[in-house]
Amino acid sequence: MEQRMPTELRHVYRALLRAATYLPDSAARTYMHNHVVYRFRSVSDKIKFRSKHNPRSAEGLIEKYHSPKRIAKARQQARQLERAGQGSWPDLKKVLFLTYGRMGRRKRELIEDLLQPEEDKLPKDDKALEQLIQKQSEEKPLRFAPDSKFLKFVKSQQANQPPEAARFKIRSSMPRIPEENLWGRPVPLKLQESIKRRHWASTLDKLLPPLPEHEWNRLRDLATGAVRIEDPPPRRSRSERRPLAGEENDAKVLEYFTKPANILTSDFDEVKVDPAHGATCWTKPIREVEVPNKNAYTGTPRFMRRLYASIWNMSAKMSQDPVTKEWIIKWGGLRSAFHSGHVITPTTPKDMELFEGVDTNEPPPRRKQGRKRPSLEAEEDTQAMVAAA
Repeated sequence: MEQRMPTELRHVYRALLRAATYLPDSAARTYMHNHVVYRFRSVSDKIKFRSKHNPRSAEGLIEKYHSPKRIAKARQQARQLERAGQGSWPDLKKVLFLTYGRMGRRKRELIEDLLQPEEDKLPKDDKALEQLIQKQSEEKPLRFAPDSKFLKFVKSQQANQPPEAARFKIRSSMPRIPEENLWGRPVPLKLQESIKRRHWASTLDKLLPPLPEHEWNRLRDLATGAVRIEDPPPRRSRSERRPLAGEENDAKVLEYFTKPANILTSDFDEVKVDPAHGATCWTKPIREVEVPNKNAYTGTPRFMRRLYASIWNMSAKMSQDPVTKEWIIKWGGLRSAFHSGHVITPTTPKDMELFEGVDTNEPPPRRKQGRKRPSLEAEEDTQAMVAAA
């Protein structure tokens, strides 16, 4: 089946892995590499399994997953990763959102961890397990039944709504079901289930699930400057030109000697004649064309700290008190010390020169209030008194 796999698909796979190695965040590099490998290997394993049992079905899978539309989409994602490694603000922010579970597959995995039942509600012995199974068989199982842990996190996100996450704002923690419908009758049970289903689907879509404690602490240290911002990996230089081999070399040599010569466009060093090897065609070096990027950044640590702070502000960590068994939720802070309420004081000699001669203990001078202009009614009364006199 590997012979049927298009060569361009393998090129896209390598382009995705190559672009992931140049991301400026180590966690993003690891996550994107594993994500690309998982997506391609899952499809490859599925095709291999089908080819053993049903070859016709395998051909249908090849046409589905190796279609030009999917390959074009993979190329587009490779270009997005490349722009993120080069410093495009929207693309880099999206990659970090995927890495830290603010959107995409990682977010769904963190939501699944949040929906896991609490330890005190799990059956502790075989008798409790049997009673739980019997109770679930008698009652109709619900598709989604939130527990106290999930509801507390939803209320915590409502109280600590990040200002940068406007689209993630949760309006209500519980579904609002009216008592009566338009005709003054009780709301049907089917409609109640539909309202609940739409409410919980919208809540899960807007939910910002908690991060593991070590990831949340890393975001905090990077945003506050406690940890040094890592340097982006250096880009490898392009390899030198290499000779082509086999039939491709013969075709290139034949094309070189048969096509009309053009002094302005042809490269005379493309083909070399060696007494031992004969005529050999060399690949042309790829000429890089620098396109100005409007969203490019200068690569300063201050820029990366602001980006980490915006993600840290939308993240929370959740832990349970071992004594009281209560859930403790802590959200990230704002991007600067000024927004957090701390006064910024000059620390470097350059800042001290700027504030030289300014007494910090002296209150600021009061602004002089100018003479107020009289209103239109006062001017009319003054003119009337002058005319009467």
